[in-house]
Amino acid sequence: MSKLNVEQRSFLTYLAEQDQLFTPGEQWSYSSTGFLICGYILEQVSGITLDSLLNQLFFTPLNMQNTGPDNPRTINYGRAYGHSKESGKYINADNDKLSEVEAPRELFSTVWDLNKWCEALLNGNILSQESMQKMFKPYLSVSFDPSLKYGYGWFLGHHYRLIGGGTPGFRSEIWQYPELLGCRYCV
Repeated sequence: MSKLNVEQRSFLTYLAEQDQLFTPGEQWSYSSTGFLICGYILEQVSGITLDSLLNQLFFTPLNMQNTGPDNPRTINYGRAYGHSKESGKYINADNDKLSEVEAPRELFSTVWDLNKWCEALLNGNILSQESMQKMFKPYLSVSFDPSLKYGYGWFLGHHYRLIGGGTPGFRSEIWQYPELLGCRYCV
């Protein structure tokens, strides 16, 4: 990614030059860049930055005061630092390679804010019922577990739904069991 900075190239131009792995709809493969492209699209459609849009639509109305765009170079008081293990010793983890790219950012949050998000999302306060049905519809099997399907952003098991994310030194997951009407978090 630092090559993009040296050459002062656009991240979108870089992505457009990449080979397509398969025809859309034929296979599934996770890609962080898909979410970044979604961020670019939202910025173009709304006419404002993704940060402003997320604040306006979600973070402010839901009182998510400890959630926002993650930029490891910005000082966020109270921010946790990730660790990894190298040669049997714990060290500070490297920053995510995408942090070097000038693009809509990944997010930081807290367990408390994630709970607010889950409650609003899963109680139908954010998306319409039709959108929720599309989000939780199993479209394709995932490559690492044939019993697991993928909806819009969520992994779908027989009795649970899972969405997760990670970056060097960090991992978070939200597990939702529809029969229990609740979320379980692993941060």
